Amino acid sequence: MLIYLNLDKEQEKNFTIEHIMPQTLPADNKTYINKNKKCINKIGNLTLLEEKINTKLGNKNFNEKMKEYKKSVIIKNRKLNKFLVKNSWTDESIKKREEEIINYIWNFLLNLSK
Repeated sequence: MLIYLNLDKEQEKNFTIEHIMPQTLPADNKTYINKNKKCINKIGNLTLLEEKINTKLGNKNFNEKMKEYKKSVIIKNRKLNKFLVKNSWTDESIKKREEEIINYIWNFLLNLSK
């Protein structure tokens, strides 16, 4: 994940793991569509986020979280809305993001051997 987010070990100390789709969906949920509970802990639903931002988020809806993600120093967090499906963070969003992360890491590893 550090490779994908372009963080070094020193920067990592100020970050925590954020579930984009919360482990417990908010009561007023209109922005998450979860048909498969297994997706919650997949890498496509996780990101590193500054601890000071993450502690404010809780189980907020995606649009509220996105306002905070845009404050992140990690550019990829500021662009999470590109994975939305019909204005919702869904199992499909998680799968698309997971594929992007895997492809990024795969290409990174391939370039190491050159």
